[in-house]
Amino acid sequence: MSLNKKSVTRWIVPLLVMAAFGAWLASKAATPKPEFGAMHTAEFGRLPVQYGGRVKPLDTLARNSLTIVSDKQTWVDTSGKERPAIDWLLETITSSTESYKAKVFRIQNPQVLNLLGLKERTEPAAERFRYAFVEFADKLQLLDQQEQQARARDAGQRDVLDNQVIMLANRIRVFIQLSEAHRIVLLRNEDTAKQVAQRYRQIALLQNRDDQMSFIRQYQNLARFSLPRLIPPAKDGGEWKPFTQASLEAVVGQGDPAFQKMMVLCLAYADGDAKTFNERLPEYEELVAERMPHLATTQAKLGFEAFFNHFEPFYHVSILYVVAFLITIFALLGWTKPLNRTAYALLLLAAVVHTFAIASRVYISGYPPITNLYGTAIFIGWGAVLLGLILEPIYKLGVGLLVASVAGFATLLIAHFLSGDGDTMEMMQAVLDTKFWLATHVVIINLGYMATLVAGLMAVVFLLQANRWAVVGLSAFSIGFAGVALRMYVNGEPSAIWLMIGALIVGVAFGVLGFLIVNGIVAQNFDTGTEKELGRMIYGVVCFALLMSFVGTVLGGLWADDSWGRFWGWDPKENGALIIVLWNAVILHARWGGMIKLRGLANLAIFGNVVTGWSWFGVNQLGVGLHSYGFTNSVAFWLITFVVSQIVLIAVGMLPRSTWRTDASADRPADARLPGTPASA
Repeated sequence: MSLNKKSVTRWIVPLLVMAAFGAWLASKAATPKPEFGAMHTAEFGRLPVQYGGRVKPLDTLARNSLTIVSDKQTWVDTSGKERPAIDWLLETITSSTESYKAKVFRIQNPQVLNLLGLKERTEPAAERFRYAFVEFADKLQLLDQQEQQARARDAGQRDVLDNQVIMLANRIRVFIQLSEAHRIVLLRNEDTAKQVAQRYRQIALLQNRDDQMSFIRQYQNLARFSLPRLIPPAKDGGEWKPFTQASLEAVVGQGDPAFQKMMVLCLAYADGDAKTFNERLPEYEELVAERMPHLATTQAKLGFEAFFNHFEPFYHVSILYVVAFLITIFALLGWTKPLNRTAYALLLLAAVVHTFAIASRVYISGYPPITNLYGTAIFIGWGAVLLGLILEPIYKLGVGLLVASVAGFATLLIAHFLSGDGDTMEMMQAVLDTKFWLATHVVIINLGYMATLVAGLMAVVFLLQANRWAVVGLSAFSIGFAGVALRMYVNGEPSAIWLMIGALIVGVAFGVLGFLIVNGIVAQNFDTGTEKELGRMIYGVVCFALLMSFVGTVLGGLWADDSWGRFWGWDPKENGALIIVLWNAVILHARWGGMIKLRGLANLAIFGNVVTGWSWFGVNQLGVGLHSYGFTNSVAFWLITFVVSQIVLIAVGMLPRSTWRTDASADRPADARLPGTPASA
């Protein structure tokens, strides 16, 4: 009884910390109620729109579009009030003065600012590097010329200015398409909504031929682009319509009631008529429900997706991973067991939220968890966290905590960069639109990726535990990497700020730890038993990685045979998967055959990170083969940087054994056999 009571007491602080962060997450998930008399724009954001090959809530369209334009999901209006993305979308589609004066366009590169005649804006913080459309509207022709010159060059020959001009042009194009595609409805040259509606009726009655032809010409110009389809079909099997098409049909006397009701909502918003907006919004929702009886589940998903967007679980869980990492680092300095228990409880909470987030994406999309590169990042991180949580109670070395926290945050950071182009649940390519193979081959092969990376991370921890210079070197490399990220941020890569923050956290944490170790203030507790246990962990995870990567590769061949009529075609992605299988087999055979000992096992496992990185991202950069759908710009630099870091770690791992530790154990026999290995090992 006393032992049970003591066990419960030991977990009081971890559970309290877990409860505190759970309450914090609950507060972030709670949907705020609209202020009295305010427009119910959040409810408007749950209305359906078809774009990017799927039906989604307007809130998702708003967030994705604003992220492209501003690299944020909120904006600050001209009065200085921070507002949600759906408000920006409403301002934009109603072509309000606010949409043109709001500082939402992120322009950070000094050369681009000079080209547009703008001054660098750093204050206030909410408007940092952000500019309004009206501030550079007179330079659009110049920007267009510069963009044409940039696009005429090969991608490899473009300089920073070329890339930044193309990026800004794409942002402006998103804004203009949203604005112009809906200007047809509102004719904002008039003074009031009443006058707009009256003139619209005149046009619909063919009383103004000039305006009618203007409508048709404008529709023809916009029809060339992929526009959001906001008007739902009137019957099963019908097509969704963009405002432009619905406007044209209304002009020739074929007006859609859904279009008319949506126009009333837009006019009410444009005139600030909250009463009309809030009263008419349920009417439009009822009409949509009548038109989509077969899509009842879709309507439920729309509301849930809007909630998911508001909650932002991946962002908040990444904060939990950082806090757990810092707690684990502090545990190395003292009070180890209580802090490790606290970190474990926090990681357990993070794993629950991470699982909820992935399950939510499955529910919303209707597909298995991995459908694109973004999905691989969040799934691999999730698997690494779970594996770390499973291993930690077994070995109790703190290694599982380090691996889980680092892998969880790093993969979500990668996912953040992969989400910059918009919707992360876009329509699947035809050859990939097979749920069975997505749920088997893709999931299993990514478990192989995950396990190989986890083994590599454990090998890194092996070096950090054993070699004082590995700790110092990792700190120096991380701080240097933070400097590179800072330079990229200054040169117009806003997301690089997260890389800089993450690298600084790692650099400072290990820098302090390295200083304490080198000066003998803190000892590296890495005895023979610890070394053996960590070796067992690496060996066991490599075994699991080999199993998953082999089974996944075989299933991939079966899918290829089913889709393309051949089991194997030496496609770069297929080769990458095979390389992971072969490398894991090499590690196990080398260890079992006595060709390597624990240090060699660690070094080979670290190189497994390089192999996995190449298969995960590198082969996509070749732009050839049937799997080239995962191409991403600018990944080559980050991949090379990652490879260099792993090679540096391997080089440190090959230093003479006498340089490894500061305590007397440095002279003891270093290599211990794994259970069952030959004596020569």
